[in-house]
Amino acid sequence: EPGSGARFLGPGDRLVKLPIDQRSYTTCKSEDVDGDRCDGPAIVAATKGGAEMRFRIGVSFKLNTGHDIIRRFYEQICRKFGCDTNSGWDKMLQVQFRGPIEQAIQQSVRNYTVEQLFAGEGDDSEVDATAILERVQADIAAALKENINHFVGGDYFCGPGFDRAKPDVCPEFQFQITDAVPTDDGIRAAFAENLASAQDVITAQNRANAEVAEAEGKRRAQEA
Repeated sequence: EPGSGARFLGPGDRLVKLPIDQRSYTTCKSEDVDGDRCDGPAIVAATKGGAEMRFRIGVSFKLNTGHDIIRRFYEQICRKFGCDTNSGWDKMLQVQFRGPIEQAIQQSVRNYTVEQLFAGEGDDSEVDATAILERVQADIAAALKENINHFVGGDYFCGPGFDRAKPDVCPEFQFQITDAVPTDDGIRAAFAENLASAQDVITAQNRANAEVAEAEGKRRAQEA
């Protein structure tokens, strides 16, 4: 058992250590990609209408360490990448995780416009961008574990709630979108300009309301 300290090795045998703690796959700006900051560059996907957005995400999971499952994982997947090393583990994530995650994001965001995802504008003006991104998160999280395990060929990965004593119970992954912005500088600038214009309108309305209130106060004072 992990942590027991018992190591029964015969001649020529070697010990392979695999992680039992919570793991993650994260994305960030391309220039920040390394083993300490994140695991890969941000994911780019086309929205409804064709405008592209860049998504920074985080996925939390655990390796299914049930006896038979972990053996199959090592034989079928791990040895191919040398995933008992840090570099091998990172390479495995790039190949086995990133593809299904990209596909899930691309399928989900194509149902929304860039206005909805970035500024909360569109057909349903009562729903802001945060609520829409939370909806996208939920859609992706519900199917991500199944998609990744189908891609790798076994129930090798589970959510952070996985319990080694119950290897047949495999919770869902935790998936979060930490940042979502248009890739085009012009689109971002246009949204910023629109936001500034809207704020100017609110400021002008507040100023006008204040002037009306002041005039009404003076009128009442004169009448008194």
